[in-house]
Amino acid sequence: ISNPKVTAVINATDPTETTRIRSISVEGGQEIKLKGIGFMEGLKVIFMPVTNEAGSDTSGNIIYRVGTKQEEYSGRQFTSNVIVNHLLESGVEGSDVKFIDNETLTVKVPAGKLDSKGIIVVNPDQGASDSFDDITYGLPGLDTPLGVTAELMHDKYNNTDTGIKVNWTEVKGATEYELYVVADNQMELIGSTKLLAYIHEDLKPRTSYKFIVKAVGDFGSSKPSAESNRVRTGRTVGVPDFDGGIIEHTLQEKKGNTAHVSLGTTENRSNLLVDLTRGNLAGSKEIVLSIPARVISNNRNMIIDIKGADFAMKLTPGIFNNAKAQQNRHKDEAGVRFTVAPVTKNTNSSANGLSQVYEVKADFYEGKANSSIDYLATNMSLVLDYDVMKANMRKFRNVSISRYDQHSNRWQALKKDNYLSGSTSTIINRMGNYVVMGGRN
Repeated sequence: ISNPKVTAVINATDPTETTRIRSISVEGGQEIKLKGIGFMEGLKVIFMPVTNEAGSDTSGNIIYRVGTKQEEYSGRQFTSNVIVNHLLESGVEGSDVKFIDNETLTVKVPAGKLDSKGIIVVNPDQGASDSFDDITYGLPGLDTPLGVTAELMHDKYNNTDTGIKVNWTEVKGATEYELYVVADNQMELIGSTKLLAYIHEDLKPRTSYKFIVKAVGDFGSSKPSAESNRVRTGRTVGVPDFDGGIIEHTLQEKKGNTAHVSLGTTENRSNLLVDLTRGNLAGSKEIVLSIPARVISNNRNMIIDIKGADFAMKLTPGIFNNAKAQQNRHKDEAGVRFTVAPVTKNTNSSANGLSQVYEVKADFYEGKANSSIDYLATNMSLVLDYDVMKANMRKFRNVSISRYDQHSNRWQALKKDNYLSGSTSTIINRMGNYVVMGGRN
């Protein structure tokens, strides 16, 4: 009679066979791997087993275990192996048993009862293992994420480490994943994602990083993954700050919901289209346009078209050609930062407002010093889409763009430059908050 033993239950998807499992779901369906000795092809795996010694009785569902007994012969004690009959009174057989070798098998867990425990292996000759009780049925849990790897992202053109990309394998049933950075043997939560990758950008120079991932589901989170490989940053970290100096080529990149556009010196008089609805800027809600003072002074007539989901603008660098731009035109770290962003706070425009309120602002930067710009050197055009159905329901006959005046605390209608169904445009020469409003007069 064979004498199998179960020594560990591990994650079936872990090729290193180091991830121990001590809890299985009452819902079943999870594939697990059993490690041990004495496994035979054609064996059965019984969950939640209840067994009792059967003595000499061989009726019923009998399994055999190898026991020992002490005997005395000629005044000396001897230990010998004996076969002990056991009755398997109850238990649930696992499915999809795959025999790998005499030390390894996989099995699909059957549904079970909360807090029940134990697994036995029964070989074809009915030789059975003792119950392995370090496994318990619990609420549906999640497997631990595997294959957590970290990769340093390096910008070779600007010689800086811009981030660390962390990847891991998918966990069935996970709704999202939590990311932790490990420093000084302490775990710190840095973010969560529904994807299988995360980019950590909050870096320090000459610092080592390792990462841990947890899967999160309907019944809580998994155990922490094993630590990722270690990566170390160099002397320079972070995304290059193109706002602070001259660059040769125009750069357009999206960070979150914001499109960052930095005008380069090689554009000359060629026009520029910034489209927030397609390409690498698709989905951007706001834009930050940085124009160096040198470009404002030397290239004031180029046309910049900005197209958003519900707004559009047309301007030239020359609208910012004020005295400060002229005085600082030879400085590399001087220019204008122009921003167009939706306003989410209360703007007192809900009564007659027909569109999203947008804040249009500009700041002149000189090194780290900033000063706001109110009036423009020349005009620019602004187009805003509006809700036609809302305008018709409220019987608005007059629809136009308005600017909020802080001194009078009122919205002031502007002269319409053009009118199309669903949108209206105007010419502006000031920064501020703008919205489409309707009126019955």
